[in-house]
Amino acid sequence: MGTKMSKMTAGILKLDEIPAHVLLMVNMAIAGFVGLAHGGALAATLIQEPENLGEILPLAGVSLPIATVILISSIVVLISKKWLMPVLSIHSIMLCCGSVAAFVWISGILLNGIPEGNFGWSPGMMTFICVYPFYLLRITLLRKYMTRSVAVRYLHVLVFVIALAMDLGVFFNFKSSIKSRRESFFDSNHLNSDSRGAGADR
Repeated sequence: MGTKMSKMTAGILKLDEIPAHVLLMVNMAIAGFVGLAHGGALAATLIQEPENLGEILPLAGVSLPIATVILISSIVVLISKKWLMPVLSIHSIMLCCGSVAAFVWISGILLNGIPEGNFGWSPGMMTFICVYPFYLLRITLLRKYMTRSVAVRYLHVLVFVIALAMDLGVFFNFKSSIKSRRESFFDSNHLNSDSRGAGADR
């Protein structure tokens, strides 16, 4: 058991050795993905279901500006490498703001139920979006505290446990919601066919 824990700890700490330029590429990929996903969802909601705009606007209103700044600043670093670490530090703060917004949004879904309309959920993706910013924060702005504080060293692990539990909670609620809506749809169709049959008999 002790050996397994040691290997797990070593594996977790090994992540801190990822090169800074690779993290920049990860940040660009996240920003691009968030921009496409949240921008697309916002556009679809505006066009198809404007009455549900309030369900996505709180998250998209934070994530889209952050994604834009991250992409632009990453391009600056590609031109001039001397800004790499300062830009990564700024990214960590901005991504943590996005992570907090995501946690608030997920909490709202868990408390209020699955939103109506165009909604989907991929377990794991939201966990990564919530956890990675705190990992990045540790190895940039909080790096000097990692050897002194266990809380800072394993901050991303704590966030991972919380985020994964919430992520899976939404996923199982989403599956249950789909099942309930499907049953409601079939029951409604069954009642309509029965009423039409009764009308024909009369």
